[in-house]
Amino acid sequence: MFLQTFRDALVSIIGGEKAGAFRDLLFSLPASLGKRKSSLTLEEDAQRAREEGLPTLSEKSVKNHMMRLSALWNQLYQRELVTRNPWTGWSFENGQKTIRRSWTARELALLASASWHSTSVPEQTFRLVTLIAAYSGMRLGEIYVLRKEDLQSVDGIPCFLIRPHTETGWAPKTDAGTRIVPVHSKLIEAGVLVLKETTNVPYLISGIETSKQGIRGAALGRAFSLFKTHIGLPAEITFHSPAHRLHTTQKRRCQHPGSMDRPPAGS
Repeated sequence: MFLQTFRDALVSIIGGEKAGAFRDLLFSLPASLGKRKSSLTLEEDAQRAREEGLPTLSEKSVKNHMMRLSALWNQLYQRELVTRNPWTGWSFENGQKTIRRSWTARELALLASASWHSTSVPEQTFRLVTLIAAYSGMRLGEIYVLRKEDLQSVDGIPCFLIRPHTETGWAPKTDAGTRIVPVHSKLIEAGVLVLKETTNVPYLISGIETSKQGIRGAALGRAFSLFKTHIGLPAEITFHSPAHRLHTTQKRRCQHPGSMDRPPAGS
């Protein structure tokens, strides 16, 4: 991992500066790192985690990575190939980690009313993705890759199918991520079901580009981060914060299907 980021170098010139930079990078990497194949560099994975508000590596995981390098450097020190071990003495309390929270009703109202200024992502696409996120609890990465065939009727109920895409290598973060999500009545009113017939691309939502690294929706994630800062929303809420409000509501709907026509609290 260190070589992938900083490339090969003489061990004698690797000191505290690079060790500290590697520690900071580790703290910014998604917790799902290594659980599925990825063509992204570590920096790109870290950027994706920031843009999508993903959970990042724990203090224990970062410490384990650093300890492995420290063990190697202890051997190098014994062989007098280095003069010191730059991997020891670090704190593994990540004071920079932001505690995420749900949106307030005021913040949701501000998000809905503020003017969209991005030129890289159509406003209609942003509004549609935001609406699906608010009324489904799905993550950005899951929404971006929805294909037309992922919108199906299950027992007479329109549903999103969150499942692996073998042709692109995309898969949910965990096995539990493969699931069926009922389409909320508000999304039906907004015309989501019609997207299956009107979009001219294999994906359900048009207007979302794929980056050179093969990440669909990277531009939207960046645009949302800039938009959030522009309208004065705090760092502790992310694009996925509306989803946090849905977990209890979704459980209630599973137990009481008749509540499907009620929107999530605060939406």
